[in-house]
Amino acid sequence: MKIKVRINPEVDIDPIMPPVLRRVLRRLLLEHLGSLPSNGGPVAIDVSLVDASRMRMLNHQYRGRDEPTDVLAFPQLGGEEPPATGFEGEDGSIGDVVICIPVAVESARDRGISLLHEVAFLACHGALHLLGWTHETEEDLEDMHATCFATLDVIIPMDPGIDDQ
Repeated sequence: MKIKVRINPEVDIDPIMPPVLRRVLRRLLLEHLGSLPSNGGPVAIDVSLVDASRMRMLNHQYRGRDEPTDVLAFPQLGGEEPPATGFEGEDGSIGDVVICIPVAVESARDRGISLLHEVAFLACHGALHLLGWTHETEEDLEDMHATCFATLDVIIPMDPGIDDQ
């Protein structure tokens, strides 16, 4: 299955971040796309890395909260059957994940982990939302975290403090 991960950095980031995010998300999607209907066409996901003001605007517009948040997911799945190109959306897009780098910096510092680990974790979390995962219960949230950590453990060596979620 062809999976395209498009990274759109709207802020300055470490150049290693986009290739690592692509690897993490490809692995996650390869493992978890099987539960979704598809005709075998391409799959795409877009990840935007934004500043606090952009995230605050998006969070206000879509969630009614006038503050930045760490990650937002905008799924494009939802129809009964996928279109002929694969999944719903242009180029088989399953949706967009938007990550606020300044919020991720604070979270990484508070948890004692690298910014790369934090952003990769948020990308996984957002991608799972695109696949229909929710965390309305504590058990759902624990399952999401465990899935993200399992994917990250294969791609990025463990940081101290990563299990302290």
